Amino acid sequence: FAARAGSPPEVALRDNHRSTPRLMRALNALLGRALAGEPAFAPLVPTRADDPTAPVPPVEVVDVVSADGAPASREQEAEATADLIARLLDDGFERREVVVLFRALTQVEPYRAAIEARGVPVHLVAGRGFFTHDQVADTIALLRLVENPLDEEALVRVLASPYVAASDADLVALRATAGDPPREGWPERGALWPAVTEVPGTRSVRGLVEAAAWANGYELAVLGLPDGARRHANLRRLVRMAADHAAVRGPDLRGFLGLLDRMAADGAQDPGEATLVDPDLDAVRLLTVHGAKGQEFPAVVVADASHGGVSRQPAVLVDRDGRCGIRVSRVGAAGTTAALGHGALADAAKAAELAEERRVTYVALTRAERYCAVVGRSTARGDTAAAAFTVVGAAAHALAPPPDEVGTRSVAADPPAGDGTRPRLSPRPAVAVDPPAPRGA
Repeated sequence: FAARAGSPPEVALRDNHRSTPRLMRALNALLGRALAGEPAFAPLVPTRADDPTAPVPPVEVVDVVSADGAPASREQEAEATADLIARLLDDGFERREVVVLFRALTQVEPYRAAIEARGVPVHLVAGRGFFTHDQVADTIALLRLVENPLDEEALVRVLASPYVAASDADLVALRATAGDPPREGWPERGALWPAVTEVPGTRSVRGLVEAAAWANGYELAVLGLPDGARRHANLRRLVRMAADHAAVRGPDLRGFLGLLDRMAADGAQDPGEATLVDPDLDAVRLLTVHGAKGQEFPAVVVADASHGGVSRQPAVLVDRDGRCGIRVSRVGAAGTTAALGHGALADAAKAAELAEERRVTYVALTRAERYCAVVGRSTARGDTAAAAFTVVGAAAHALAPPPDEVGTRSVAADPPAGDGTRPRLSPRPAVAVDPPAPRGA
């Protein structure tokens, strides 16, 4: 430790109690180069015994490329990430032992959909996307029909959902009778409409949402789906939201639906997926790197790792000392010109953002106990110089550690087929990495 006169000592905590020695050796070598120049980085010392059953290599850098030569899409990367997770499960990891980390959850939906398409339950931890869940969207659509029976978009959603389970042929037939009132197009089975519009003994918004959730056995159908407990918890959250709204606004279904519209449009107001109390929920977790601080997981996959990078600086910058810099336009000249020290402030802001991106990368990789992977696209568009995939990938190739410590490989993803099926993934051989040259060579 180092101490300044009159100040408490600074202690570097180097002991790592979570990661296996093999994984820690790989991370020390990788992060030592990736975070070169960061004074906060110090090699960590593993304190636990090695695990002979841990994957080899314990660290992988996976580059997703498109088989047709075009830049790979985020959807293709999501498919590759889902295949990687399926491989981990085949290798013996439990679903609850695998976590997928994101710098931000703004683009999490393709990854969740790809993982669930393989029959793997997923839990989005404290994330957005509440309104993207089918069970939430279906119930809201039924409530829209109660508020406005002529809402054709809501009608089609309800008919195609487990409420009615209408086939494509049923929907085509309904479209052919578009001039008829919507209720005439509903199949005869079940008492879906009365179950919602004639709620016994109550006209409260909560009562309507409760009735919509139970109509035609919908809630039971949700519980019967894979990961039904989580899906059901989202339905119950919608009921609680209705109760909270009614406590302030009264029995105003239209107002409640308007509130939901505003929340869905503004991601910051998204209530997030319902959290189950059971810590042993048998599902793969998706969460942000910041949300994973202080936690540990046997297998960590850092996804969408090409996302991010240093942002473009605004025209007006103010630092903590109150200094202000601006970019101004000149009459008759194209572009803008830095003034009042804007250039220096912009450089300082970019350096700070780059340092933060590297710290986030450090946090993400050191959450792993036995295995971690960084998945990204070398063909990603935009400024990705500070993204985790670029920083870690460059370090992996420049470091040349022993082949059983860090693996780098490419995955070729075919373009989506015309019928909408997911791309087929063809793994390419791992990139051979030569051992480091002897010192002094």
